[in-house]
Amino acid sequence: MMLSPSESYELIELAGYKLSKDYPVDREYMYLLDNHRDGDTEECNDYLKSKKIAKRHQLGIIGREK
Repeated sequence: MMLSPSESYELIELAGYKLSKDYPVDREYMYLLDNHRDGDTEECNDYLKSKKIAKRHQLGIIGREK
């Protein structure tokens, strides 16, 4: 499913979350939503790693780690 950035933000809010520019991890998520719409999970995680975002905040981590 390909969502626009505004649809992505709306879906996140419907799930009960709100991204904040005051929180560094959220700022990087917002950057990805706004600028890397076609990126896959691995590419997005590579970006997050380059920004020194902790592994626990990378995409798909909860489902992969036990």
